[in-house]
Order: sequence, then C-alpha cells, then structure tokens
Amino acid sequence: MIKAYIDFWKRAFDFSGRSTRPDYWWVYLINVIINTILVVSFVLIPFFSNVSNDPAILNDSAEIQKMILKYMSPIIIFGLIVLIPQLSLQFRRLRDAGIHPAWGLLSCMGLVPFLVFFSFIGSIVLIIMSCQPTKPAPETLFDKVE
Repeated sequence: MIKAYIDFWKRAFDFSGRSTRPDYWWVYLINVIINTILVVSFVLIPFFSNVSNDPAILNDSAEIQKMILKYMSPIIIFGLIVLIPQLSLQFRRLRDAGIHPAWGLLSCMGLVPFLVFFSFIGSIVLIIMSCQPTKPAPETLFDKVE
C-alpha cells in the first residue's frame, strides 16, 4: 500500500508505461482517506463549531457559503496538487487494461460547467474501465513494442 503511494508520486509525470489494478486502487483509497480527513478537520469541525457558537448562521445562506468556501481551501489545494499525478496514473491504468489512455480525459469533463452531468457518467465509465484485468503486453495496441 505504501509502496504504491510512493510509486504514485515518483511517477507523477510519467504518462507512459503501465500501472496494475492494486497500484491504482491503493492510491485511490489513500487519496479518499486523505480527502475525508481534510473535509472533517477543515470543513465539518470548524463549520459546526461556528454554528454551535451562533445558531443564527443557519438562517443566512450567504454566510454559510462564505464559511464553506473559506474552509475548503486545503481541500482545493490538495486536489490541485494530485490532479496531474492522478491523471497520469489513470492513463497508465487504462493502458494496462488495454484501453486507449485518452479515455482518461473523461475525468476532466467536470471542469466544463455544462458537462457536469456527463462527468458523473464519465466517472462511472472510468471506474468500470479501471476495474478491467491486466492485458498482456502483446495484446494491447498502446504499448511500445521493442
């Protein structure tokens, strides 16, 4: 598990090669755990402590939005830091499954406002593709044959 996460950072900008299912899913799990810790510590705890001090905040939606945006900055920063490494890992995992790596761009559809709904569908498609078993190197079209 730790080895997979270290390899994730070592190969952060490596869009070639392959990554196995365990390599992909261990990193996915660790990033979910990190995001959960960040949400609890930087959003939920400060939000509920502010609400417990002043319950009238719950009636002011503009104030709630300001508080959430203020507390979300560590989560946004972490998301930006892991964006390129996650994209490279996704490309390597798709290549390992024998699927063209360009399908990994489905994860970027949420950045375009009117494609947010399709981003949800694209995420499901990427999860299904990432679960595919490893294909031996000669069977894939996307490996470099030496």
